[in-house]
Amino acid sequence: KRSRPPDLPTSRARTLTKPERRQLSLHCPRCPHVDMAAAPKLKLTYFTFAGRAAPIHLALQAGKIDYEDHRLSFPEFGAAKAAGTFKFGQLPCLYVDGEQLAQSNTILRYIGRLGGFYPDDPLQAARVDQFVDAATDIFLPIGMSIQSDTYGLGAILPSDKDEQAKVKETWRKKLNDDILPNHFANIEKALANGGEFLVGDSLTVADFKMYFILKGMTKGHLDHISPNILDTHPSILAYLERLDKNGFVIAYNENEQKLSAK
Repeated sequence: KRSRPPDLPTSRARTLTKPERRQLSLHCPRCPHVDMAAAPKLKLTYFTFAGRAAPIHLALQAGKIDYEDHRLSFPEFGAAKAAGTFKFGQLPCLYVDGEQLAQSNTILRYIGRLGGFYPDDPLQAARVDQFVDAATDIFLPIGMSIQSDTYGLGAILPSDKDEQAKVKETWRKKLNDDILPNHFANIEKALANGGEFLVGDSLTVADFKMYFILKGMTKGHLDHISPNILDTHPSILAYLERLDKNGFVIAYNENEQKLSAK
């Protein structure tokens, strides 16, 4: 069953924008001018937790795009990976009419185009991309400290687990005290000088990506990363509060809570 179409303006004086026409093409089977064959069949595959797929799920749900939510356990993923199922041997992946797409940011941009959360204008798109990439830069060193073997760092870390833990503690403290605050200062400045969201006054995939990266910093799940690390950045805190109250985000979080309770 497809989601109901989004609420679109009813004024006849204004021509629908391309994202609005795209929305109609995806969700309005009763519109005679719409080719429903253009609506792709989508399946998003990821693990049973939110992780890197969270912004993609949010973009899909905010765009009211029908899709199959396919979740794998670690053993299921391991077996599928060993069988060569995944293009780059990793998740998330999105199946579009059976064709597999990899890389979370690529998938996010694609879904953003379908749902109207990624600009058509090249310069506006570049403005969105810079924040998507900035969010990736923020999380990358944290991800490296979590999955050190994946990034080849296991070869240079001490083999003794206690010594390895000390190195990772020093690493995380450096991130907490120096590296991450520099990134946050850039985001703080952009928000203080900009609109309600990262790129003007409209939600984009940049907000979906950045929200989960920044929000994750405040949950206390990362050893040696202070959950109060954003307290000196009032514009970021206000930004997160706005998104916490956004209807799309509320609905997404409620859905994830239901899934985690099963």
